[in-house]
Amino acid sequence: MPELTASPLPAHPTEDLLQTLLDVSHSGLVLLMPVWGREAGAAPIDWVVQRLNPAAQWQLGLSAQPHTSLLQRFPDAGQDGLLYFCHAAYAAEPPRPFTTRYLPAGFSTELMLSAQRSGEQLVVSVFAPPGSAPDAPTVPGAAEQQPARHPSEATSIAPAWAWEHQQMLTRNEELQAQNQQLHTTNHTLRAATAAAEEAQDAAENARALLQSVLAQAPVAIGLFQGPDQVIAAANEQLCAMWGYEASQVLGRPLLLAVPELRNQGFAELIAQVARTRQPFVGTELPACLRHNGQLVTRYFNFVFQPLLTAAGELLGVLDIAIDVTAQVQDRQQVQNLNEELAATNEELRVTNEELFANNAELLQAQQELKQLAQVLEDRVQERTGQLREALEETEQQRERLREQQGLLRQILWQVPAAIATLNGPEHRYSFFNASYQALTGGRTQLALTVAEALPEVLAQGFVGWLDEVYRTGQPFTGTETPVELYNPTTGQLELRYIDFIYQPLTDNQGRTTGILAFIIDSTEKARSRTAIEASTRQIRLMSDALPVLISYLDQEERYRFANRAYETWFDIKVDELIGRSARDVIGEKAYAGVQQYIRRALAGERLSFDARMPYREGFVKHIRTDYIPDIRDGKVEGFYSLVSDVTEQVKAQQQVATANEQLRTTNSNLDALNQQLRRTNVDLDNFIYTASHDLKSPITNIEGLLHALTEHLPAEVISEEQVQHILELMQHSVDRFKRTIDYLTDVSKLQQEYAQPTEPVALAGVVEDVRQDLLPLLQEADAHLHVDVAGCPTISFSPKNLRSVVYNLLSNALKYRHPERVPEVRISCQRTAEHHLLQVQDNGLGLDESQRGRIFGMFQRLHAHVEGSGIGLYMVKKIVENAGGSITVESQAGEGSTFTVAFPLALTEHA
Repeated sequence: MPELTASPLPAHPTEDLLQTLLDVSHSGLVLLMPVWGREAGAAPIDWVVQRLNPAAQWQLGLSAQPHTSLLQRFPDAGQDGLLYFCHAAYAAEPPRPFTTRYLPAGFSTELMLSAQRSGEQLVVSVFAPPGSAPDAPTVPGAAEQQPARHPSEATSIAPAWAWEHQQMLTRNEELQAQNQQLHTTNHTLRAATAAAEEAQDAAENARALLQSVLAQAPVAIGLFQGPDQVIAAANEQLCAMWGYEASQVLGRPLLLAVPELRNQGFAELIAQVARTRQPFVGTELPACLRHNGQLVTRYFNFVFQPLLTAAGELLGVLDIAIDVTAQVQDRQQVQNLNEELAATNEELRVTNEELFANNAELLQAQQELKQLAQVLEDRVQERTGQLREALEETEQQRERLREQQGLLRQILWQVPAAIATLNGPEHRYSFFNASYQALTGGRTQLALTVAEALPEVLAQGFVGWLDEVYRTGQPFTGTETPVELYNPTTGQLELRYIDFIYQPLTDNQGRTTGILAFIIDSTEKARSRTAIEASTRQIRLMSDALPVLISYLDQEERYRFANRAYETWFDIKVDELIGRSARDVIGEKAYAGVQQYIRRALAGERLSFDARMPYREGFVKHIRTDYIPDIRDGKVEGFYSLVSDVTEQVKAQQQVATANEQLRTTNSNLDALNQQLRRTNVDLDNFIYTASHDLKSPITNIEGLLHALTEHLPAEVISEEQVQHILELMQHSVDRFKRTIDYLTDVSKLQQEYAQPTEPVALAGVVEDVRQDLLPLLQEADAHLHVDVAGCPTISFSPKNLRSVVYNLLSNALKYRHPERVPEVRISCQRTAEHHLLQVQDNGLGLDESQRGRIFGMFQRLHAHVEGSGIGLYMVKKIVENAGGSITVESQAGEGSTFTVAFPLALTEHA
């Protein structure tokens, strides 16, 4: 046999080969590209159908490049598992084939699907048994774009892979645009979600408002929902009727929360209202409930009202109830008395029947007496005695009945409640007690109708209510109902408030014959309640206006009252804060700081304390707090809390403490500097004294030598102008040197005279002495001197030093006068709490800012055109400061200066 050898495959373009394989394949092949969502890591949200071979086109009724997605072609792909199958095959690592069966909408038989990831695409193989093609094209234009055909009938398709790749890129850009639209839609959905959350918040606010209404309603209110009649809402009045706390019943089925109601018919009535959507009104129905740990029977007027939505759907059954036990018991007492009266009447009727029977027997006996007179005489007498006793008993019973009726009227007359009975449909008075007569101003009379006796109540609806009770036979109850009644004394209508019940009175056949009106004047109670409510509002307004935190906490450490200041501190509405625990509101860290004080306050101890409260990050307060326990009947019910913010005070104290510490440090440094300065001053004084003393002899010698030189020089030499000028300069220098030594000597003496003895000195006399000394200078300058020292008759100071101070200041004012105006000098003195203030004011040359800082320095001469040593003001400053005083200057260049000397008051002058 000849050997067969396989010839190599001819070179063939990969694109052509791939196209040929797709065209001749009997299996449908679909190329999918994922569409990704906006969120990172999310699964594909859809798949773009990029390309189909002829078999897949025939099987799915699509064109080769349909420009559609799976969800557009198969809208149920997200629910029937097709998308999940594609996601699972695409996410497999490493890539491997996935197979499943799939029945699209519009197909008669299932398709066999096999898928595997290839790069960024998903390849899906579709096998459809014959006859399983779609019943009709489901994509508009699909039938026209690609008529159904069998793979064997498919013709060759020219290679167009590169062109199709470009089309894929274009389609991908379109999908990205669609993805952006999806993102926009997602943003819209988020906005809708935010709106829904706002609606939910509004619903929560409405629920909070409903809870507030329930809590403040004057009647018992509850809401039952569902077939188990779950208690969705119940205010304090309803919970008190049941004998349970709200926390024990809310959210629980009615019969589980209040088991005492079982077998009493209320659950069945609620179920009936829920089923029929018709309200049920109960009047004076008894209920056996818990009260102080025991079962007691109470009576209630109530309404079971179906609560429906705007669409007519049942939300639950609303229960509104009023406890009428007291009214029922009062009426039952009256009914019992009536029953006793009826029983007495029945006994009388029986007695009368017996009497009639006895009379018949007597007639028969009389007939027999004719025949047996003697024989029966004794028996007749006996029976006559019995008859007499029966008559006496009957009369006694009638008397007891009259006494009982009188007692009943006496009781009703003295009852503090207003009671009246009204007969017939006209409501005519058949009885009224003193309280009723007092309430109506004494205007009621027997046989009058209510409209006749009290015409003002006709327009107020009371007669209408009486008519309704008489017509229906159902009682009517009013609580704190306003009524305007005419007062004969004042001639005016007065507003009253009454609690009342109109109870129908019936005969033996149940027909209404009249009405019992039972009325309690609740005017004072209503006014008190109104006053309390007004007072509560005022307290709320005042507490809200105070810049402190005011609250009340119960034994469970929960807020029962809080003013508006809490909203600023804790960013929570007061209505939302009520009922929350202190730990929850102020935070764990802050609670740990006051927990011990809270426990002590709840134990009955009154506390005042300061604390640092780290309420939350970035919000720390220093507080001053008072806890005042609320003790009632020896039991601590809770405590009042008053919290003041002292943060700024604490910070100020801390700043003061820091400043004090800095001041202590500064003072310590100043003490050291002062000690050093004193040592320096002592050294300087010693130097000045030594220098002035040691320089006197050399200067004296120089002056002597100068005189000797003058005497020994020939006359013709001395007469020379230049020699004479030099000698004058030398003498002038010696004189200046001597004056300087004298000044230094004065300064040294001033330092040594640090503590001169003081005595009361007449200031006016000192000023006058100085004026006399400076009189030539005053006249030369043509100066005007004004003296006003009456405010300081005497100054406690050294007389010599005081004269030196006044002399220097006045002489300076005259020497440094302004050349262009007449000198004006004012000397004045005033006394303050601590000092005598001496002022010397002039209109001279004045000082600029730089000169003011040097004016009191030693050897400082600021105006060279006037002779001076430059130590005058320095000596004045030393004299004043050595005595514990001070000197200051206020000056403007070209305008003048004001020197102020503060002399300290002597100890005796302080007294």
